[in-house]
Amino acid sequence: MRVRSLRKVGLVMRKIQFTEAQGPRVFADRLKQIGLELGVDIVFISPERHVSGYDWLPGYEHEKGDLVNYDIVLDQIHSQNIEHVIYTVSGFTFLKMFLPKSVLFPHSFPIPR
Repeated sequence: MRVRSLRKVGLVMRKIQFTEAQGPRVFADRLKQIGLELGVDIVFISPERHVSGYDWLPGYEHEKGDLVNYDIVLDQIHSQNIEHVIYTVSGFTFLKMFLPKSVLFPHSFPIPR
C-alpha cells in the first residue's frame, strides 16, 4: 500500500491570533481538522519579530509590524515547501507577489444561525 503525503497549505496569522483561545485560534484549529479529513496539512505560520511601537501587547505584532516580518514568513513557507497560502490579515497581501496561490481569508466572519 502506497502512503500518500498530505498537501501542505500555509496559514499565516499573527502570533497573538495563535495564542488566544478564541476567534482566530478556533478558526485555525477547525481548518486544520477539516484539512486533515481532506488530505491537506494546514501548517501554522506566524511572524516572530517584535517591532517596537507596532503591537497591541508587547511582543505581538500589528499591521505595520507585518511588513517587516515578510522575510521570516517567507522563510517558514519555503522551508516547509508550501505553495498554497491562506493569510488572515490584509498586512500579508504582498505574499501574492511571491506566492501566486495565496488568498486572504479573514477570520472575522458572521456565524450562520
